[in-house]
Amino acid sequence: MDYIDLFGVDLRSSEADIVHQFREQMGTLGFLCIYNVDGFDEQTMLTAVQKFHGISESEKKKLFCANHNSQNSNIYRGLSPFIDNDESHKEIFDMGLPLTEISESERKYLLYEETPFPVDCGYELRSFYTKQFKQRLDLGVKLASYIALALGLDRTYFDMFFKDSLSTFRTIYYTPRWDSPVKQNMLSETSMALTTPGHTDSGFITILSTLGFEGLQVLHEGRYRSVRGKKNYFIVNFGDMLAKITNNRVKATMHRVIDIGVERFSHPFFLETHYSAKIPTNILLNHPNEYIVYGDYLVGKMTSKYSEWKNFKLA
Repeated sequence: MDYIDLFGVDLRSSEADIVHQFREQMGTLGFLCIYNVDGFDEQTMLTAVQKFHGISESEKKKLFCANHNSQNSNIYRGLSPFIDNDESHKEIFDMGLPLTEISESERKYLLYEETPFPVDCGYELRSFYTKQFKQRLDLGVKLASYIALALGLDRTYFDMFFKDSLSTFRTIYYTPRWDSPVKQNMLSETSMALTTPGHTDSGFITILSTLGFEGLQVLHEGRYRSVRGKKNYFIVNFGDMLAKITNNRVKATMHRVIDIGVERFSHPFFLETHYSAKIPTNILLNHPNEYIVYGDYLVGKMTSKYSEWKNFKLA
């Protein structure tokens, strides 16, 4: 297998060193690793994810988004199951901030909703996910400050956008395609080799734990290369929005996940702004009247580019 070793940034290094390393990596490969992250233990996280995705099928159906179970009212937060003939072969759980932490002015946007949790997982697991969400959000905002400095902006430039954040804390369960009960008779041979097809992420920053599993591949110099698993590392990559508003000074890189033939899990965190955030079309220029409304952009991107959201309706 053709591997690529991502550059590692020690978060206990000096800020000057971290900013310099981000400046180098964000415009080249668009992927890097970070380590020595306070509050994160990979094995504890893996145990929690396995427990969550190991609940009964009847309990899972209670968490399905409405486009998978019309009896449920949640449209954005919750569980998305394995789907027949889907290019993405995975079970996804998406969690957002509680509504109590969202201002009234933002709650009118329908992507804000309470995240349903399974009853039989108990309070302890929900509390763990909630704590980890907040740690990931704090980490994302911190990384955004390094990016701002690397771009020659004030360290707090992005802070105002992440109030009432639409950030998503996601856990994913993958099974080998050959061992799956869903129909796959309409998929090509290429699709059958993947559990997530090639894509770029939509938002600002993705903070990913592969939880010790391989399978992630990054497009580099015209070919996909596999990323080695490293214990207690996060993989960081940059999204389309950040690339767009920096005139591609920050690179959003194509990546995919291959079927490695075993059951596996992963945990990405997608750093997002609030829905109504007016993001300048180029933050390196001073054109305050030219902007993108983030939530509208996000819905358009996810429904047109990601198969798991192809039937999503904002209603």
